Parts: sequence; structure tokens; C-alpha cells
Amino acid sequence: MLGVLAAVAIPKFINLRDDAATAKGAGILAAVHDSTNLYRSGCMIRGGDVEEPLGSAQNKFEIDGIRSSYSGSCYPARSNSRKVSNARQCFEVFNSLLNEGKLPFILYQWNAKGGSSFSETVSSTSLTASQDAGYQLFIHQRSGFHSYCHFYYIDDVDLTQTPYFLFDGDTGRMAQGVMDVTSGVKWADSIKLYN
Repeated sequence: MLGVLAAVAIPKFINLRDDAATAKGAGILAAVHDSTNLYRSGCMIRGGDVEEPLGSAQNKFEIDGIRSSYSGSCYPARSNSRKVSNARQCFEVFNSLLNEGKLPFILYQWNAKGGSSFSETVSSTSLTASQDAGYQLFIHQRSGFHSYCHFYYIDDVDLTQTPYFLFDGDTGRMAQGVMDVTSGVKWADSIKLYN
């Protein structure tokens, strides 16, 4: 009798734990999505922003220390350069939008092994190694796509149910959901998820 109970109860408990981790990640990424929209609304209410050449960063328009994209789109970018050109800068924008710790701390270590990729394809091995190393967030930004930040919440989640938030700071295109990343992530497939 106890064996039957254990065979039924333990898998259900594990599924509940996995579902809770996925829901937590999806909630954090939803907060970033909403904060991105709020930032843009605030920018537009203040009269919008101006377009300037990539890397110019002459315009000093900002809201709460966050500058908008050089494209003049009123979407958030890095605080000093008005662009997002690597995973560390993606994380800076992400962290700023979470308003510095009002939501649970997200672990991301720049220059550490794992946690991000610039390649076309992120292998399942890279995702699992980053997860095993304690990363809560995996950032994928394809080399040459300076405005895109693709966030995958990997903290304690079953990788068949990985919450994601994709963001293009130039145009404001966003996508959010849950996906199976056990076979890795291909940049071209991610791009197709945008609204």
C-alpha cells in the first residue's frame, strides 16, 4: 500500500515543484515585460525621444537612470550608451527594470563560465551547465544583433517548461511564454516567436 502511494504521490509532488519554479520564472519575466511597457509609456508622456546614430549617446533623456534606445523608440536601453550590445548589458537593462531588488535577486555573473551565449545555437549542454552552476537566468544575444535580449529563466525549472522573455530594444517587439529547451535554442527559431 505504501509503495503504491509513493509511486503516485512522489511524481505529483515533483511536478508541483517544477510547476512552481516555472510559475515563479514566468512571473518575474512578466514583470520585466510590464516594466518595459511602463517605461515606454513614461517616455511617450514626456514627449518621446529622438533618434541618433548608433553609439552616439548624445541625448541624455532618461527615466529613473535608464536611457531609451538610440532608435528614438522610447524602449529601454543601457544607461550610458543607449544600446544593448552584449549579455552583460542585457542584464543591466533587465535588472534596472526590476527596480534594483524589488523582486527576487536574479543571479547573473558576467565573465563567469556559462549564463550566456552569442552563438546561433545554444546547446542543451550549455543550458544545463549554466543551471547546474546556479544561474537563474540565461541570456542569448546573437552576435551582430545588438538590440536583442533573449532571457530564459532556468532556476530550478524543468527545461521542458522554461519561461522566456524576448526583447528587441530598437523596435520594442517582445515575446513571452514557456518553451521546451531540452534540445537547445536556435536564434532563428527564437526570432519567429516575436509578435
